[in-house]
Amino acid sequence: MIRITIILSTLLLFISCNRVRQKEVYTSEPKLSPVQNYSTENFDEQFFSENHYGYAQFMKFDSSGKLTYQYPGGLNNQFVDSTKYYHSAEVILQIDTSTYYFRNCKAVKNGDTIALSFSDNPFSRNHYELKAWKGQSSVSFQYNQNFTITDSSYKPSTYSVVNPGLIFDKKEYAKGDRIKGKLHVTVIGNHTWPKVYSDTVIIYGLFKTVIE
Repeated sequence: MIRITIILSTLLLFISCNRVRQKEVYTSEPKLSPVQNYSTENFDEQFFSENHYGYAQFMKFDSSGKLTYQYPGGLNNQFVDSTKYYHSAEVILQIDTSTYYFRNCKAVKNGDTIALSFSDNPFSRNHYELKAWKGQSSVSFQYNQNFTITDSSYKPSTYSVVNPGLIFDKKEYAKGDRIKGKLHVTVIGNHTWPKVYSDTVIIYGLFKTVIE
């Protein structure tokens, strides 16, 4: 009887450990790499070989390790980011001493121009957004805050872009094509509320998605 109990306990422990390890395979956050990595034309990063061309708003794992749909809750009504599988972007924002992420990228083709829209919806409160446009001979970025301040003395901040860089894996695309890319850009923010000050936002990372 004691032997059977020991065997059952060992088996349960083995199953429990396997479930934990299985979940950890999917659980990850974007990691900082040297900035120069985002200005090269090589696309050999692991991100580009992983299956994440779409995203899911709510996620959980069933007993087999398969991702299914569930509202995860979280503190302060924030979404829980439990997997990279549905990320179409791995872009890092460094604002002073804080780090944020863009994990969602949408691409739209309009004539010869590819328009990109980066956000962290639905993985977080999505306070920031970044848009980029690349034509045959031009690159431009637009950075915004998504949250609003109701104080009547508030004046919207202004942002200027410095040293923009945007690299695609091909020169030409059609709608429905998969697109891979890298970006790096510095944004200078000028603020007048609650005091006059400026800050620097450094943004760089990887993305891949399907062109709409």
